[in-house]
Amino acid sequence: SRSGDRLEEPWTEVVRKKKSGVKEIMEEAIRETGRKVMKDAINESEQETKLREERANNIIIYGIDEPAGNDRKARIDADLDFVKNRCDKMEAEDAKCEDIRRLGRREEGRTRPMLIKWKDQEDKSTFMSSLKNLQNCEEKFSKINVRDDLTPEQQKQVREAKKDAKNMTVKDIGSGFLHRVAIQRTPNWRVKINKLRAREDQIQKIQTRIQVENMKEKGAEPDTTRQLRT
Repeated sequence: SRSGDRLEEPWTEVVRKKKSGVKEIMEEAIRETGRKVMKDAINESEQETKLREERANNIIIYGIDEPAGNDRKARIDADLDFVKNRCDKMEAEDAKCEDIRRLGRREEGRTRPMLIKWKDQEDKSTFMSSLKNLQNCEEKFSKINVRDDLTPEQQKQVREAKKDAKNMTVKDIGSGFLHRVAIQRTPNWRVKINKLRAREDQIQKIQTRIQVENMKEKGAEPDTTRQLRT
């Protein structure tokens, strides 16, 4: 048909062009979303790398009594003296810390964890490898808990690895094997799960724990006295 001197396009051609335009818009939106996702992923990776580098030389110690008093400098000096004294007794006197502070808000009756920043990885490794010498120190110091200063993403990886290791142990303990999480700190941080030959007492303890957990899941009260005697 004609409208004046112009030949109108068939409606099928109009629909095709509109569909083509919509398709191009959708494809561009998908490409843009992909670029944004990629950019966000790169930014997150860069931020994670930076955060790991900032925390790489840090450790967090739980269970160390906090100095009393309101003088902040005096409390910090007391913590520094404690760390130096511990390093000497642990035969790690060459390890030098750059910074030390307590984490969280100071509250009555609460002992805050202590964060220590070592000069470099070598000093941190010296301290960590000397922790076994704490067994020869006073009892209250032999029970402290020392951890790496991990990022939230690293903590997530450790939690997932521990869950996997537990499930693998449940599967393999009958064959005399257990699985333990290990952290490789250098040259690149990563979480590993090691398969180890279990001792007889470990096998009995783990099997008893599994039986107790299974009974609890079924809503029954486990006879732990009988199980522990077997």
